[in-house]
Amino acid sequence: MITITGSVTDTLKETADSASSCTVAGGVTNGRLDFEGAAAGYFLVFSLAIGAVTFPDGSNRNAVGIYNNNDSTQQWLIGSAAASTSVGTVSFDGRAGTINVDMIPHTPTPNPALKNIHLTGNFNC
Repeated sequence: MITITGSVTDTLKETADSASSCTVAGGVTNGRLDFEGAAAGYFLVFSLAIGAVTFPDGSNRNAVGIYNNNDSTQQWLIGSAAASTSVGTVSFDGRAGTINVDMIPHTPTPNPALKNIHLTGNFNC
């Protein structure tokens, strides 16, 4: 379960079929997990090495995004050069993770009304 607060407030539950959506390449796990909330569905996407990552980590190797799958202008990100001021921690063991991060609206076309969000909770591959 993941909780979003800030520009959007919702509690999201990972869908049962989401867990098979992770692949490993070059020591990094890439995932696209489906979450359902009260107002909309979201995708949590990530590229993470195993271990704990404290953002900003400066590597551009680790990144996490969350996207509203019903509104492409609702996108937030942490961990890339475009989101280098975002802070937080993600721990990932290759199968499950915990997240506690601040995220900024994602470019190139975020909704101008969006503000930062805080994302906290757990996810599973």
